[in-house]
Amino acid sequence: MKPGDKVWGFVYGKIHSGTIDYVPENHDYAVVIWDFRHNLKGGGRIRDHWPKDWLFPTREALCEHYRKIFE
Repeated sequence: MKPGDKVWGFVYGKIHSGTIDYVPENHDYAVVIWDFRHNLKGGGRIRDHWPKDWLFPTREALCEHYRKIFE
């Protein structure tokens, strides 16, 4: 996981994609810029800290993770 990588997460009750802004050394989180242009009225971006294990490289990987939890 490095700056510029696209990631997927479950944000505000929906699946969203974002871009890694930076990953601090020796920490278990990444700073992600979530792009809500298509999801929020008026659009927008949110920059937020997220645990690395809550981020997935593809939408399919995210869905598979939650599918296993709820089976």
